[in-house]
Amino acid sequence: MKSIENCNIFIIFVSMLFVSPFVLITSAQTNPYAPEIDVNCYYYNSYPEEGVLIVRPDTRFYTEEEFICAFYNQNSVDLTVEISWTWDLELSIEPALSNGDSIVVLGNSQVDYYFDVDGDQYTSPADYEFVLTSLVTHYGNGLIPCDSCESQQENLIITVYPWATIWDYELTKNDIFDGCKEYLIDEKDTLSANISFSGNSDEIEIISTLSIAATYIDINESHGESEGSSSTITIQNDVKKIHTMQIDLEFSIDLNEIRIDDTEIIVWWDYSIYPTAGENCDIAFILSKCDGGYYWDRIDCTLEKNAEKTEDGTIIETKDDNMLKIPNVSSLLTIIVVLISGIYFRQSDFERFS
Repeated sequence: MKSIENCNIFIIFVSMLFVSPFVLITSAQTNPYAPEIDVNCYYYNSYPEEGVLIVRPDTRFYTEEEFICAFYNQNSVDLTVEISWTWDLELSIEPALSNGDSIVVLGNSQVDYYFDVDGDQYTSPADYEFVLTSLVTHYGNGLIPCDSCESQQENLIITVYPWATIWDYELTKNDIFDGCKEYLIDEKDTLSANISFSGNSDEIEIISTLSIAATYIDINESHGESEGSSSTITIQNDVKKIHTMQIDLEFSIDLNEIRIDDTEIIVWWDYSIYPTAGENCDIAFILSKCDGGYYWDRIDCTLEKNAEKTEDGTIIETKDDNMLKIPNVSSLLTIIVVLISGIYFRQSDFERFS
């Protein structure tokens, strides 16, 4: 009889061992407790501007944008959190974390992850949204599933600005500026240059300007007439690689043949390039939301004088070591009056004696 009682006790004990886990699981599944994880994503790098990724290669402001996502567990139990995100650009994370991984955040503790955002230099200018989703899947050393826990999201915006730049420049027609020559007195010609450029925008604009001026050096007066030119070229599509284009700028200069002072001739030209990206092209001084490029150059020479102006206004031209005296306007008028008077009086005398 005693052996039968011991056998029954043993059977009950073994049965409890098998039934107890199911009771625990059932109680856990029906447990309304749903612990939460506090998540905060914020920009870490605020230079030169918060939330901006600089992809232009030829600037000292080229940076990787960084932000931190902090996971804080205010509960006394450990939490297992599944983390996923949506993102279109390059991303590196420290400590290492892959999209869809689960992490364990101990009770009353915090875990930080550093996200470094990078992009190719031809990354299209736009606002890129980073969306991080976190979901508590288990708690209590990962033994108890949390079927009633809800996911939560954190959003950040990373902005890529448009840019364009001039990589190289070469004059292809500049023999006309090989020193100041006499033929520059009356000249119409074209300055030609090859411009190499690229950018990350779908459309860029190149503005070219040439100006030319001639000035008497000592008396600081304009000499003759000169005219430059300008052009605006809009290039669409396929600008995300280096292109080379020839740009022609016409000019003309018309100087006086008689030069009473040394004449300085200055030719100035410049090329500006900008992406045309609508509202993002709001220029700032250090960090440009429409970051462009600029190139300029100049050539100057001196055309020597070939005449002298005396105190009475007479101009004496120097040519082949001979002095040609050119009277000024007042002297010329006096001579004309004297000649006309002489002719008049001679005609009067002739009529009187005839």
